[in-house]
This record gives sequence, structure tokens and C-alpha cells, in this order.
Amino acid sequence: MKSKRSALRFPCSHQLVSYKTAYDTGKAQLINISTAGCVFLELTLPLSMQEKILVSIAFPDEDYTFQAQGVVVRVENNCTAVHFSLVEPEDQAQLRRYFSRQMRRK
Repeated sequence: MKSKRSALRFPCSHQLVSYKTAYDTGKAQLINISTAGCVFLELTLPLSMQEKILVSIAFPDEDYTFQAQGVVVRVENNCTAVHFSLVEPEDQAQLRRYFSRQMRRK
């Protein structure tokens, strides 16, 4: 069976994510991430399907914060999935480098 995924997915643990809606901000626990999107849980602010958000992830030990615009594509079982609609190429590269290093350390 061929995978529908177009980007390498990185598992995350203990990584916090911040997000902004048009009216409010929230925080959550990042479960996994790729250059195409992410999944998180334990949201402090519930999100709705098709809601547009700005995702921000501060990388510990680095002076860098990843940011991407996205749209909520799934909300179920306390998990929220976001498809990134706009990620700058340099942010994509930084994201891959950071999480690749994290995986090698484990």
C-alpha cells in the first residue's frame, strides 16, 4: 500500500507548541511533525475544523522559533491535526535539521 504522506514525519515528546487563532492563543503538546503539518494534544484552547492558525515552536537550545500557517484538518480523540498551508523553505530545512538531530540523539 502506497503512503499518502509527502513529507518525512518526526515523532515528538515533551515538545510544546503555541498557536494563534484570529482571536486567541493557546498551547499544546506536540505529538509529531513534518514539513507538511503536525498533530498535537492537550490543547489549552479548543480548535474547530478548517480553522486557520499560526503554529509556533521554540526549539530548545537554539535561538530559533519555527512558524507556519496552517488549517485544522482533523479533531478527534483529543488530537488535533494541522496541515501547513504556508511554510518558508528555510523553515522547512531548519525543521528537518532540528528533528533529525533529536532522533539521532535517541
